[in-house]
Amino acid sequence: MPADDDLRDVLAAVSYYVGRPRSARPTDVPPLYRPAPAGEAPYRAWTLRAVGTGARAAELRRLGRSLRQRAEEHGITLLIRGDQGWPTQTGINALPCLWVRGDPDVAALLGKAVTITGGISCTDDGRQVAAELAGPLAAEGLTIATGLSAGIDAAAAAAAFDTGVAPVLLSPAGLDQPAGRALRKLADRAVNRGTLISPFPPGRAPTNSRMAFRDALLGTLGAATVLVEVSATSRALRAAWAAHDAGWLVLAVPGSVTTGTWAGCHQLIADRTAQLVTSASTVLEAVRMAADRGNLSAAAAVAALDEPDSRRSIVRTRYPVAQQARQEGR
Repeated sequence: MPADDDLRDVLAAVSYYVGRPRSARPTDVPPLYRPAPAGEAPYRAWTLRAVGTGARAAELRRLGRSLRQRAEEHGITLLIRGDQGWPTQTGINALPCLWVRGDPDVAALLGKAVTITGGISCTDDGRQVAAELAGPLAAEGLTIATGLSAGIDAAAAAAAFDTGVAPVLLSPAGLDQPAGRALRKLADRAVNRGTLISPFPPGRAPTNSRMAFRDALLGTLGAATVLVEVSATSRALRAAWAAHDAGWLVLAVPGSVTTGTWAGCHQLIADRTAQLVTSASTVLEAVRMAADRGNLSAAAAVAALDEPDSRRSIVRTRYPVAQQARQEGR
């Protein structure tokens, strides 16, 4: 049973402060995005007790009601723990709530997801590699999770769309905020044919701190996080570090050593944070091996795949990247 409106108001309000620098957060806002009791009833009681009573609690509830009303006006769904579609086995479970446009069954989608992410300023080779990974993996039945960002993320998303298996896109802003001309079409495709999600409520614009929060969260969405054309200073490295810290599988594609745009991938492989992969088949093999070793997120993803499909071998070929994928990846 979904929790009541009082709890939804509180959790919606607390999400207003997610992604803000610690120094910019009010000290009297309860940190409800930290680990909390399991079970809906204990969680509800713990949350409302943490919020307390008085003027500050009343202000939070008013803020939450206004955010929920704005979300409703823009066709945005609010998910909280206990709702059908809430993805318990991901990093989202540490959030107060999740804001969704498109398919609200985020749990089913992310239960068999692989994250693909990389640099915004990338080469055509990087886009091609991202498409050659995302397209066949989506065709196998895996959900591609990636960021609503230009470059590698957009190329991976576009290739997944081309297979007919829509990706899950993670936004660095509230879902009523314009995505920008380069990403508007991709965001619309996600809303109409897939899922667009955000930890941030309506009205919140992208900032450096929210981008950083989004990038780290991205690394905890899939059974594996695959890095493509990541430089030594790329924000996408946050996804790899978050996945590694959470015990998720980290994979990286090697690239040119004559430029610095792949240096982050090479460093992740060199320090054994990431395993080296070169194709969709090697990604699947790495996920299956992690499942055999007892990695829970990898095991869940393998179990969610159709058994005959999950055993099918993928031969690496030049995956035909559609013009849409090339345009979206820029």
